[in-house]
Amino acid sequence: MQEDSFRLAVTKGAADHYAMISDVGELVEDQGQAVIKGFDAVVDWDKNDERLIVRFLKMDKKMGGKLGSLQFDLTGIDVKSGHGRSLKQPIAKAVGIKRGDAWRPKVLDCTAGLGEDGFLLAAFGCEVTLIEQHPLVYAMLRDAINKAGQGDEGLAEIVGRMDLRPGNAITTMRELESDAYDVVYLDPMYPEKKRHVSARTKKSIWFLRQLLGHDEADSDNTVGLFEQAIAVANKRVVVKRPNHAPPLINEAHKKPEASHKGKSFRFDVYPRH
Repeated sequence: MQEDSFRLAVTKGAADHYAMISDVGELVEDQGQAVIKGFDAVVDWDKNDERLIVRFLKMDKKMGGKLGSLQFDLTGIDVKSGHGRSLKQPIAKAVGIKRGDAWRPKVLDCTAGLGEDGFLLAAFGCEVTLIEQHPLVYAMLRDAINKAGQGDEGLAEIVGRMDLRPGNAITTMRELESDAYDVVYLDPMYPEKKRHVSARTKKSIWFLRQLLGHDEADSDNTVGLFEQAIAVANKRVVVKRPNHAPPLINEAHKKPEASHKGKSFRFDVYPRH
């Protein structure tokens, strides 16, 4: 949920293109009116780029004391170099992809967010369904997917394996047919360690924290997601966690069966037996 200290406005031009974002902030005529009313940021429609843009109107030390703007972007993710295509990456290992095996899991990403992990899994050849509950995050990710699919055949092929849907992930999982997905992927927003809250924080992550807040490991939302994911995954549940964060557990899963570590994050694996 949006923090009380962060005030967001939405221009009528942006809402005209995505009616679903009308209620995420106060409607204003334009950026100028948002400035006059003292908002921290305004969601606008970028006429040149033909997609949503968030313009920051106040300086914040957590963002390095800068203004600037934000659009979600998938085109900068490395999926073409040797490293970018490597199946040795922790996320590839976590979902069960193996070198020399053409099989790819069908993945349900219940916390789409910026779409970067879903995009990477799609680049590995997985069919990925992404669920995003927050209307503004959904709309900005929809724009990013559309843009990635324009002008580059390779990227178009990747996003062609991504099916983005709005809605509540727990409700979506409850309505699934049995064995619909091999892997259920979760990336709950976790509190950032205080010593890492600085200008180094990515602008996009900082903005998501303002919109969505964060979930502790024992919050009702995180527990509910985890329990439902365990119930519907055909082969395994994968949970992305910061390396400093505790794993998700329940009565049947006291700890992950495996964990694949990266530099800052790890991917905990809970197989279905």
